[in-house]
Amino acid sequence: MPDAADLMKLVSGNNVVDWRRALEEAFALPRAEREAALRVIRPIYESRLAPQFHAVPWGASLHERDAFRSVYNSARQLTDGFNKTSEAELLAALEANPRTLIVFRLILGYTIGELAAALELLNIEGATRTTIDALEHGRGAVSPARRAVLVGVAKAVTQVIERELFGLDDALPAEDFKSRLDKIDTEEGWMSVQKAAAGGVDYSDLLYERYIDGPWLAVRAAYSEKKGRLIEDAVAALLTEAEISFDQSPDELVRQGLLPSKPDFVLPSVEAPQVTLEAKGADDGGTARDKAARIAAVATAAQKHGWTPLAVIDGNGWKRRDALVQTLEATRGLTFSLANLELILEVPEVAALRGTA
Repeated sequence: MPDAADLMKLVSGNNVVDWRRALEEAFALPRAEREAALRVIRPIYESRLAPQFHAVPWGASLHERDAFRSVYNSARQLTDGFNKTSEAELLAALEANPRTLIVFRLILGYTIGELAAALELLNIEGATRTTIDALEHGRGAVSPARRAVLVGVAKAVTQVIERELFGLDDALPAEDFKSRLDKIDTEEGWMSVQKAAAGGVDYSDLLYERYIDGPWLAVRAAYSEKKGRLIEDAVAALLTEAEISFDQSPDELVRQGLLPSKPDFVLPSVEAPQVTLEAKGADDGGTARDKAARIAAVATAAQKHGWTPLAVIDGNGWKRRDALVQTLEATRGLTFSLANLELILEVPEVAALRGTA
């Protein structure tokens, strides 16, 4: 086994064959020596990891700031600074500009699904998430059916903000629960809305609202799947550019009992698998631990069939010792991050597949 300096040089270089050899030797050592080697190796892999919490998923279905501001200004103008807020006056504003629906929904602090549920309680037909989303984005004409939804929205907004609908049950302890309306811009109903619209919210209030709800929370929840594909998309782009064939739906290998669970990639195909590749992000240590166990199970099965297991991991969660060590052992060191993703193409088994796409 190389000494610490040589081991560090091998693993921190760009020769993935050296990585593999060094890790295989390290994991074959007696326990004490193995731990000493891992103390040298782990920081090198950890240095390649970057947190993912700063990346907020985004999509074309979301409103950009300027577009939202335009709709907000329309809602404010149509209601005279939110002073004309009777059910009939809200309906008039919604009919004049259906896209203002998003403003009234967000005043309540509701998701589209929650507003749809409120409208269902009011027996409003056709108030689906799809219809509400279409109205907020100005897609399609306002048909009689859609106008009925706007009637329901005006009714729901009025009743909710006046705490007639979805009021807290008296049986709930006040010290344990608050209403969704107990926020700076709605705690006193429309009076609070008017104050906020007139510029009466200070930065402390804004930061407190952020504290109890969190910036980007709704966007992150709505696009969580896209955030989860961040690493997968990067791997797919790399393989496509290198003209390497791959399969991202290897369910058949699981149905045949060849793998315990579906890896993120099989190269070059399900029909002729040679490489399995897991692409996993985790900013939480517990999540990384669970994903490492899955990577290890797939890798063990893959090696039995003579296939080469790889992993691409990123996020601070992978700095958890047991998660990282289990993944390194399962892949014999062939574990990459977004920082050195292109080195996947230097793995001999992967390099041999260039031009298969």
